[in-house]
Amino acid sequence: MAGVPVQRRKPFCCQEEAEDEEEEEAEKEDEEEEEEEEEEEEKEEEEEEEEEEEVEEEEEEKRKRKKMKMKRKRDKKKKKKKKRKRKRKKTSCSYGPTATSLSSSASAEFPTPLANSDHLRPSAARSFRPTLQSIASRSPSLRLLFTVQSTL
Repeated sequence: MAGVPVQRRKPFCCQEEAEDEEEEEAEKEDEEEEEEEEEEEEKEEEEEEEEEEEVEEEEEEKRKRKKMKMKRKRDKKKKKKKKRKRKRKKTSCSYGPTATSLSSSASAEFPTPLANSDHLRPSAARSFRPTLQSIASRSPSLRLLFTVQSTL
């Protein structure tokens, strides 16, 4: 039997030491595997947290954009409303609401062209010119001045 290695049995104490060493190596390997698994789990958790943060940031940006859009829309409506109000003030009839809203006693004292029904006819409307009385009926201070002048 030349060339075939002969296995010799190790003495009992050496055999126990070898088994102990194998067990220790197996335990070390198990611990290393557990550590690797823990590290992988930690990495996965960190990645999940980062993804959640990114999603939250995106949602926050969407909310901000929507809020700004709504604010611009509100501002635009307000601006449009102000513009209409200014336009109404500019184009409002100078003989309209102020002259018609006078009390009946004032219109009786100061007859204006609006108090007559003649102003509704087209021919009368074309020839209508504001008189001192109609101007005075629109302004309280002018009305007072007109009454003082008429009594003198």
